[in-house]
Amino acid sequence: MKKIRFLLLALLLVAIPKSLWAYTKEQIVTFDNMTYKVLVAEGNTPTLMFLGTTKMGALVIPDKINDNQGTTFTVTEVSGDTRFPCKDVTSVKLPETIVKLGDVCFYGAKLTEINIPKNVAEISHTAWAGLNAVPECKVDGANIHFDSDDNGVLYTEGKVELRSVPSNIVTKTGSNTYTVNQSVTSIAKGAFFSNPNLKKIVLPPNLEKVEEGWPSIASTSQLEEFEMTPSSTAKYEVKEGVLFKKEPSKLVLYPHAKNVANYTVPVGVKEMSSYGIAGNGNMTSIDLNEVIKVETSAIVDIAKLKKIKLPKDIKKDGLKQGAFESCNALEAYEVAEGNTDFSAVDGVLLSKNGEILYFYPLAKTNEAYTIPSTVKEIAEKAFQGATKLTSLVIPTSVEKIQEQAFRQNYKLASVTFCEPSKITNLSAYSFWQCTSLTEVTLPSSITEIGKVFLQCENLETVNVPANAKLKTIKEDAFATNKKLKNFNFLGNCNLEAIKSNAFANAESLESFNFPKTVTEIGRNAFTGCTSMATATFAEDADIQIIGAGAFADCGLTSISIPKKVKTIEREAFDGCIYNHRTTKTNQKYPSVNL
Repeated sequence: MKKIRFLLLALLLVAIPKSLWAYTKEQIVTFDNMTYKVLVAEGNTPTLMFLGTTKMGALVIPDKINDNQGTTFTVTEVSGDTRFPCKDVTSVKLPETIVKLGDVCFYGAKLTEINIPKNVAEISHTAWAGLNAVPECKVDGANIHFDSDDNGVLYTEGKVELRSVPSNIVTKTGSNTYTVNQSVTSIAKGAFFSNPNLKKIVLPPNLEKVEEGWPSIASTSQLEEFEMTPSSTAKYEVKEGVLFKKEPSKLVLYPHAKNVANYTVPVGVKEMSSYGIAGNGNMTSIDLNEVIKVETSAIVDIAKLKKIKLPKDIKKDGLKQGAFESCNALEAYEVAEGNTDFSAVDGVLLSKNGEILYFYPLAKTNEAYTIPSTVKEIAEKAFQGATKLTSLVIPTSVEKIQEQAFRQNYKLASVTFCEPSKITNLSAYSFWQCTSLTEVTLPSSITEIGKVFLQCENLETVNVPANAKLKTIKEDAFATNKKLKNFNFLGNCNLEAIKSNAFANAESLESFNFPKTVTEIGRNAFTGCTSMATATFAEDADIQIIGAGAFADCGLTSISIPKKVKTIEREAFDGCIYNHRTTKTNQKYPSVNL
C-alpha cells in the first residue's frame, strides 16, 4: 500500500504545472548565457538579479525573461559575483526595469560608460569596485534620484552628493587636479575609486560630510594632496595636504602618494578614521602622538611601515580591534611608557594583563607560533596577512577568536586547537583565504559554525570530534569550499540544524552522514553538491523538515526519508530528477523510499 501511495504522489507531482514550483528564492539560473539570482520566486511578479555572463562585446540585459515553461521574470537588479564574471563585456545597456545597482556590478568587465535608467533608486558605493575602470555615467533625465555631468561624474539629484568620478577624468579634463563641484556638500565612499594620474583634489568649502571607510575617497594611488579654502565655519580643514575633521579633531584622509617617511600625527588630533591612512607607499613609521581613538582599519596596507607607536593615554576602548591591517613590513609595535592598558612583548601587541592578543607584527619571521597561555581572546584581524606562518597552536586558555583573526594566512597549513577547548564560537571569516589548509579538526566545545573557512579553496576535510557540542551549521558556512570532500563526525554529536546554503555548491562533497539529532535541513543546504552520491539518515533520525531546494542538483541516486519527517518543501530534490532544468536532458529518476 505504501508503494502505491508513493506512486500516486509521484504521478501527482509530475502533473503539477512547472510554473507552480519551478524556482526557489536565491536560486542561480541561466538564460541565454546570462546568469541570474532569483529574488522573488513566487506570485505574480517573479524577479531576477543579473550576476554575470559569458557573452562578449556589447551586452544588452533584457527587461523580461520567459522560461518557456509558464514563468516570466522581470530583471530588476544588478550585482556582481566573482563566480560569474563579465570579463569579455565591453559595453552594457540596462533596461528601464532596473531599480538597483548593487555591489561589484559587471565584475571584470571593460566598461567606459554606462546608462543609468530612470527607475534606478539605489546605487551601491561599491557598484564599480569589480571593474577595470570606473565608467562615465549617463543618467536618464527622468531619474529623480541621481544626476550626472558632461564628464560622466555621478551625483545624487541636484549634485548634492558626489558618488563617482570616472577613471578617465584626468585625460578628459587635461588636468591632474580635480575640483569638486561647489554644490557638493557630501562625498561618498568610492567617489575617487580609481583615477590614474590624479594628484590633487580641491574640495568645496561648504563640505558637510565625507563618508569614512572602504573605499575611501583617497584611494587613488597617485594622490599627493587635498586642497580646501580655509573657513571658520567649515567642518573640515586641510593641513599639509591631509584632510582633517574639526569637531571632533580627527585625521580623515591621508593621500596615498604623500611623500613623508616618519609621520607624527599633529598635536591636538585625537581620532583616526577608518581607512584614514591606507595604501601609502612612503611611510616607514607613525607616532600616534595624542590620538586616543583609533577606528577599525585606520592604518591599512602601508607597504614600508615598520613601526607603530601607541601613545601613553590611549585606552582599551579607544583602540578598536582590527585598527591595523596588511602592513606587511611591520616589525614591531611600541607602547609609550606609562600606558596602563597595553604592552608590547617581542613586538606583539597585547593587553596589559596579557589576556587579549591585539596584533601580531606581520614581518616576524616565525613559521610556527604558539599563542601565549595567558591569552583568552584573539582580537579581530590580529594575524591578518601573517604570510610566514605555517603552523599555529591555540591553547586551552583561548575562549574567543574574533572576525578575520587569521585572514589571508596563505601558508598556514596546520591549526591545532588544544583540548579541552573553551571556544564555543569561531567568528565569521576567522580563517578567510587560508588557502594552504587542507584538513581541520574543530574544537569540541564549538556550538555553531558559520563562514569561518570562507575561500579556503584547498580545504578537503573537516572533522567534528566525538562528543562535540556542535548544534548548528549556519547559513553559507561551507558554500565556497569547492574541494571539500569529507565532513566527518568522529563520534556522537548533538547537531540539530543545517541552515540555508550551508554546503551549497560544495561540488566535491561525496557524502553526508547525518547525526540522529538533526531536525532541520534548511533551504538549498546541499544544492549543487554534484558529487554527493549518498545522504544517510539513522533509522530513528529526528529529522522533521527538509527545506526548499535542500538537495537540488545533487548527485543523489537514492535516499531514504525517515519516518519523523513532517515537511518536504518545494524543489527539495529538483535536479536529482532533472540535472539541467533548462534543457530537460540527462534525466535521472532516483529511488525515494518513505
